Amino acid sequence: MAVADGTVEEVGWKGGNGNTMLIRHRANFKTMYNHLSGFAKGIRAGTAVRQKQVIGYVGSTGLSTGPHLDYRVMKNGKFVNPLKESFLPGQPVSSASKKSFEAERDALLQQLRGQPAPPAASARRTSPDPQFVVSRPNMFLLLRMRGRRPILRAEGHFWTGASTSRGRISRG
Repeated sequence: MAVADGTVEEVGWKGGNGNTMLIRHRANFKTMYNHLSGFAKGIRAGTAVRQKQVIGYVGSTGLSTGPHLDYRVMKNGKFVNPLKESFLPGQPVSSASKKSFEAERDALLQQLRGQPAPPAASARRTSPDPQFVVSRPNMFLLLRMRGRRPILRAEGHFWTGASTSRGRISRG
């Protein structure tokens, strides 16, 4: 999924990075997605994309050692650690979705901390968007809801310039 609105600059095979996509965003940011198994229908250089739009699929192309997403962020032409950047704010959660969002957020945070989710939390999971991205230092989780149960879809590490990315995918 695209992390923000932007325009696809490059899409295609890039040697060791395999199937790669580069998206230009506002404020001199670009995001790069490597090792994709394929691209979403209609995605080509010059295509405008919206935040949360499916743009490609996790894969293991190029010199990848297993299925994962190698996600990189560039600012002013240099790779940066996305966890240390200050980004422009996105759209706030609508008031209609706020309670559902807060319930889901709290349940996921408890799971990440190793605590069981409160019993009422699963009953409150009614978010209209069944897919969530949860991140913690140098790591991201992509979760998809199956009924009232979160299924881990992909896990990976952000590229910071000091290490290679790695991860796994589950077809829950």
